[in-house]
This record gives sequence, structure tokens and C-alpha cells, in this order.
Amino acid sequence: NPEPPQASPPGILSMASLINKLRNSPMGLSESSPVSQAELNRRNRDIESQLEKERKQMDGQIKLLLLGAAESGKSTILKQMKVIHDNGYKNEELVTMRSIVFINCVSGMLSYCDAMRKLGEEYAKKNSEQYEEYLRSLNVDEKGLDKIDQRTYDALTSLWADKAIQNVREKKTMVYLFDSADYFMDNIDRIFKHDYTPTTQDIIRTRVSTMGVIEVKFRMKNKNWRVFDVGGQRSQRKKWIHCF
Repeated sequence: NPEPPQASPPGILSMASLINKLRNSPMGLSESSPVSQAELNRRNRDIESQLEKERKQMDGQIKLLLLGAAESGKSTILKQMKVIHDNGYKNEELVTMRSIVFINCVSGMLSYCDAMRKLGEEYAKKNSEQYEEYLRSLNVDEKGLDKIDQRTYDALTSLWADKAIQNVREKKTMVYLFDSADYFMDNIDRIFKHDYTPTTQDIIRTRVSTMGVIEVKFRMKNKNWRVFDVGGQRSQRKKWIHCF
């Protein structure tokens, strides 16, 4: 039995489809009325004109792909570009990012707790161990965090005041720490307020795993820029190569 004809790739017409399309068009191919050379020349000029138009559009566009190791600052650069070149974040966008800031407050403190043990430090306050256990029980990386309630605030501020944590702060070049943990803890009283809305600086300081492809568009020096952060998808080339 003859093999069935293979389907054309998406966006590409088969030869039969192309012929039918031309035959059915008002000025298409016709078995009884061959196309004149003048008509063929006109169509060729139209095609070349369209290609030239698209080429000029592409010449005015720059695509930039951010690559680098995890936590190397790619997302931070992208956020800074949005602030500088794309009118920043609207107020409603900032409000929706509250939970990201809350999560970063907890995860930042827990990174200090982990570093404390690696450095062989021990809590100076009796209730610090219980506060750490409570923060871990929140499981913010999976469950998220809608607000910082009084108990969470007390746990964060008490741990931050513990001498062992402050010792880690002085030795933080010796261990891995979430680099914005200090920033969020230094601003915890402002973040704890019930009417808290993140500032642009708060958002730039946040860290969140990049899922999928994130794009920022802006115009600079008469060029249209499209900047991409592929984050955790950088090994999944087929998911983002179409951007280029």
C-alpha cells in the first residue's frame, strides 16, 4: 500500500494547496488563462516590497537573551530594565507582589538559620529554636504567604535580634545567604503594616524562581528592544528558541 502523504509543517503550504490557492484567487493561475509576464513581474515586485518592509522592521528591533547561572542576577536586570525603560510597575502590579515580599522575608531569615548551623553558632535566646520551627512549618516555598501576621512578625524580629544571627551577619562572606535578607529584615516594620504596598526597590530586591519565558519590551535609541529571561527553561531550548 502506498504511504499516506505527509502533512506539511505548520505555516507551510503544500504544493497542491498553493496551486489551488492561486487558481481560486481572482488573479491566480488558470489552466485556460496563463498569467502574463507583466502580471508575474507585478506580483514579484509586491513580494519583494513586502520582504523589504519586514526586513526594515527587523532592522529596528533588537532581541536580547539573558543567560547565566542560577541566582546570578538575570531577573534583577530584567526588572531594572522594566523600571528604567518601560515606565516601571503600576500600583496594581505592586499590590499583587505583596506575597512575594512576604515569602522573601521568611525564606531570607531561614537562610540565616541554615548559615548559623554551618558556622557552628548556637542561639542565644531560648525561644529562637521554636520560632525557627514555626517559620519552617509555614512552608512558604510551596504554600505561599498572603500576609505577615503578628506571630510571624514576632518570629522574624526575635530571630533577627538573636546574637547568633547577628554573628552570622558579620560573617556572611563565609557562607551562602539570600542576598536581600538584610534588606527585608531592615524594613520589616514597614512591610508588617496592614496597608503595606511594595515599593519598586522592594520588587527589585525580591527573588523568585523564573518559570517559563519572561519578556520585557521597550524602545531605546530608536530601536525596539525585546529582552528575554528563560530562567529554569534554559535547557528546554524548544520552549524558547521561537523567540529568536
